[in-house]
Order: sequence, then structure tokens, then C-alpha cells
Amino acid sequence: MGLPRAIRLVSRGEMRSGVYGRLLLTPVLWIVQLSIVLFVIGYFWPSAAAWLEHNGTLNLGIWVGVICILLSPISKKSRADFRADFDRSYGRFYTGIPSNRVTRTTMTFGEAERILDIVSVALQDTRHGAQHPVSSLHGYDIFDICIALKLRIANEFLLLSGRPDFEAQFEEGLSLYDGVPWQIMGTFVVDEEIGQISPKLAMGAIDPATMTIDKRFAEHETGRSLGDFCKTLGPADPNYWRHVYERIGIEYTSDSPSGNRPVRP
Repeated sequence: MGLPRAIRLVSRGEMRSGVYGRLLLTPVLWIVQLSIVLFVIGYFWPSAAAWLEHNGTLNLGIWVGVICILLSPISKKSRADFRADFDRSYGRFYTGIPSNRVTRTTMTFGEAERILDIVSVALQDTRHGAQHPVSSLHGYDIFDICIALKLRIANEFLLLSGRPDFEAQFEEGLSLYDGVPWQIMGTFVVDEEIGQISPKLAMGAIDPATMTIDKRFAEHETGRSLGDFCKTLGPADPNYWRHVYERIGIEYTSDSPSGNRPVRP
């Protein structure tokens, strides 16, 4: 699955071609190491090699494992997990230039937290002063990050509800999260222009194709507005998370948080 995804991203200009070498290096190393191990076993312990070759149970287990791997893309969760693993492993090869990116249809809470962890690490990187390479976001764009922030806001509402300092704590979080998208759009630049005086910003509210405000950004709801919506729902609403997902505009699935239960760290 990794190579087809890389080919698609490279053809769109979203990823550098250097990812091919990194993708192929790991399986080549595994094949070489496995060949050496099998050769050593066959040379020094031929009886053990014969046992492995004629062990029907072992061979059946290997084939079942291969078939399961090949069929894993059928599962939506497996595809989501694969993308997260792919972005975590090869994120540095992203160019940060989205091209006809498909609008996200859903997001698990786990993925939202992974995205925000990536953003946090990237923002704390001061090797280039106030500038940050967009590849450090591992391919996630501003809209992915905004969705992740909204899911965290909705969860913090549930976690903080009932506390005597709820209003102060929740307000502090809203102020912080509402500033993150603007900070990202103002400091993340294309990798090739890191260190330049006026580098090209990798993300913005303007659609470069039409030179108008991106429709998705124009429709973007602020974190504070979502926070008010959460207060309207209340922590006791049995369909709290379903309503939040509908409000954000993403699909509520079996992998989404259930009912009105907060997701504990």
C-alpha cells in the first residue's frame, strides 16, 4: 500500500521522489537478512531447514498472514491506521504543496490527537527561528488541523464539565486553540525556502487557483463558536458526539467516540 500511495502523492507534487528509496530500502534489508538467516540454517542445520520446509501448520499460518495483510485495505480503520503510520514514517518527504486534496470525510479521536501532537512538536522546533518547514506537519493540512482542534475542544468540554473552574479553564483552551490555525498559516513555509527573508507560506486562507478565500476556510467555524455549541448540547446529551461530528461536518462512524462519554488521556 505504501508504494502506490507514494506514487500518487509524488505525481501530484505533494511528496518528493526521495521517498521511493526510503520505501524500498526497508523491504530490501529484510529480504537480505532473511536470505542470510535461511542460508545459515540450511548450511549448518539442514535437518532444521527440512523441518521448516515441510511444516504444514507453519506454512499455512504464513499464507493466512499474507492473505490478511492483502485484505487489510478493505477495513476503513486499517486504511486510517495505515495513513497515520505512513505519514509518521515518511512525513519529512512531503513538500507541503497540496494539489487537489480530497476533502476529509471523517476523523477518529485518536488520529486527531496524533495530528495535534505532530503540530505541537513542529511548533516547538526553533532550529529555523520563527519559521517551520511544512514537511514537519507530515502531510496534514490546515483543515485537518482545524478538525482535530474541534474534536479536542468538544472532548475538553466533557472533561471539564462539573468542575468549579470550568468557565476559566474552558475559556483558556478556546483562546489557545483559536490562535493555532493563524500561527500555522503565518509560520510554516515550503521546505526549499526555509531561512529566506520572505519565504513562500505553505498554507493560507486564499485559494491560489482563484485568488479568493478558500470556500472551506470561509465556512470554517471558530473554536469559540463550537464551544458555545457544546454548551448548548450540554454534557448529558446522550448523542453528544454524534451532534458534534455533524456540526463539524464529518461522518460519525463506529470508530468515533460514543454517546456523551469523554475520551480519557
